Amino acid sequence: MGANVFNVRYSAGPRLAAGEAYFPWDEDCWGTVAFEQDAIRLSGKHKMGVAGNLLTLGPAQSLLKGAVARDVAEVVPVSDLSRAVIRKTKAQGESGAFRLYQKRDDGTVTVHSFVVGLMARKGERAIDDAITALTTVVPASILEYEGAARPVVVAPAADWYPDPSGSHQFRYWDGAQWTAQVADDGQQSVDPLRVGG
Repeated sequence: MGANVFNVRYSAGPRLAAGEAYFPWDEDCWGTVAFEQDAIRLSGKHKMGVAGNLLTLGPAQSLLKGAVARDVAEVVPVSDLSRAVIRKTKAQGESGAFRLYQKRDDGTVTVHSFVVGLMARKGERAIDDAITALTTVVPASILEYEGAARPVVVAPAADWYPDPSGSHQFRYWDGAQWTAQVADDGQQSVDPLRVGG
């Protein structure tokens, strides 16, 4: 599975506003979500339903369910998103719920609700990786965080950048913080960054 592809369980989420409706994923539909540059690709399988379950009792039930289940796929262009909501559902961030609000041409909004991390092995950071993948493709202006989830801030790589204090041309960022190393016209010197003046 690629770096931006995650196993998910689709489900309905909280109550929606007028003009919004959940995409008809089955309540216990498993599949994948792929975060790409211009679109989010959702895929899963529709279950057979109660009648199918009754007709396929016995050891062959799971095989028949897989054979009869109908593949469902939806491509959500990033430009069609009006909101993207993230909520961590466990204290250590072991799983998290996502809701994508897709604007339709008729003015309605289709909501895709899914959970990431339920199938992750102990120690895997599936939810944090999924949040990072989502925040890489979705504009920050439409992102919302619920509960314990916080925006994932990806620090810039260690390198020389324009000095934020304005005292020098460049200051060295070590990947976590600004250092005292500064440069002007190619000449390096040391000048600690003064906070607040």
